[in-house]
Amino acid sequence: MKQKKASSKKNLIFICIIVVCLAAIFILYRQSQKQEENTSSVDLSGITSGDLSSAQNEVDSSLSSEQSSEPPVSSGVSDQLTVSKEDLKKYFKNSVVAGDSITEALELYNYLPANNVVYKRGVSVETAQELFDTAVGLSPENLFLAFGMNDLTYCRGDAQKFVTAYEEQIKSIQQRLPNTKIYINSILPINQTAIDKQPLYGKYPEFNQALQEMCSRLGLVFVDNNSLIEAHPEFYESDGIHVNANYYPLWLQHMAREAGWI
Repeated sequence: MKQKKASSKKNLIFICIIVVCLAAIFILYRQSQKQEENTSSVDLSGITSGDLSSAQNEVDSSLSSEQSSEPPVSSGVSDQLTVSKEDLKKYFKNSVVAGDSITEALELYNYLPANNVVYKRGVSVETAQELFDTAVGLSPENLFLAFGMNDLTYCRGDAQKFVTAYEEQIKSIQQRLPNTKIYINSILPINQTAIDKQPLYGKYPEFNQALQEMCSRLGLVFVDNNSLIEAHPEFYESDGIHVNANYYPLWLQHMAREAGWI
């Protein structure tokens, strides 16, 4: 009996010790939490509206500095159609677009009437005399020329030979149509697939540079259409040279802008 009482007393003492230990642990834990809260809190009472305004100005200044360090974005050639098909026809009513098979599609897709388009498939500037005579016979107020794709191979990649022949044709037109304003279209970029098959097509940037220099000498407007294709590679036909119907209204719109009609 005495052994049982002694055992119960020991158990009670053990339980009391455990309770005291748990209570001590809980007290230490609460004190630790209070210290963390005091440490993490910030006294904002000393911050004035002037301080906040100064901080905001610093942020704004930093953002402005980052933005000003970025290069300005050039609007370039618009790759979105903003005028109707009917308006485009009105703009070119007294004009002629002359060129090769790429120009042909203006009539083929009914973007311009037949009397506003003069073309010949596979033509180069040296072999286009009949085409130029036809254009001159129409006596347009504005003449947009679009040659060069076939000249890349016809001239065997010789840009100087190309512009020399082109300049002779232009001067002949100017003598016969002294009041007609002439615009020179760039050669469209050619897809790498086509260049792989015919490396001379890769000369188109040199030919375009020669065209720009020729226009500067003769006081003509150079119509750079490269951005239209660069923005829309889906315009290419399967041959990587010609373009589909979606290109043409944007081309007409761009020529109209270069002429100052839009």
